[in-house]
Amino acid sequence: MERNEYTDSMVAVLDLVATERGRQLFLKSQGKFAYTCSDKEMTHFEALTVLAEEVGEAAHEVNEGIGGRYIDKRRLLKELIQVAAVAVAWSEKVKQEIEEDQT
Repeated sequence: MERNEYTDSMVAVLDLVATERGRQLFLKSQGKFAYTCSDKEMTHFEALTVLAEEVGEAAHEVNEGIGGRYIDKRRLLKELIQVAAVAVAWSEKVKQEIEEDQT
C-alpha cells in the first residue's frame, strides 16, 4: 500500500469522525457546552479529561460485552468515533498553538 492510499473502510471511518466533529461544533453553537477541545479557552488538562471520559465510555461498552463476547458493535463504534473526534479537536488546538508559536 502506497503512503497516500486509503482503504474504503478508512475513508468511511474518517468521514464518520468528520461528521462527529461537525456535530460537536453544532452542539457548542446550540449552547450544549461552552467549548470544544479545539478552543483556545480549553486547557490541555481539560481536553485530556474530555478525551479520557470518551475512552472510558468505549471501555464501558467492551466491559458491558463480557470481555468481548457480546459487544454491541454499533455502540462501540459510536464511542470510538467520539474518541477520535475529540482527539482531532484537541489536535486542531495543538496545531494552532504550534503555528502561533512560530510567528
